[in-house]
Amino acid sequence: MQTYYHMVVDVAVLLGAEPDRARDEMRKLIDFETELAGVRGLLLIYYFFLKMHLHFNSADHDSANDEEKLL
Repeated sequence: MQTYYHMVVDVAVLLGAEPDRARDEMRKLIDFETELAGVRGLLLIYYFFLKMHLHFNSADHDSANDEEKLL
């Protein structure tokens, strides 16, 4: 993470930003990206649990229909 931070700060400075401001803004950017990645991860976990839940409920429903057909 440190390497990425130094790289984005260097790029910002090369593009004309003041070094102190570049360090401050890039730290904020990395904090935001980290937070966003956490939220995205939680959403993916929720999505997969929901998908599994729907799949298993669908499978239970299908097997109940199969049993009714046999009777």
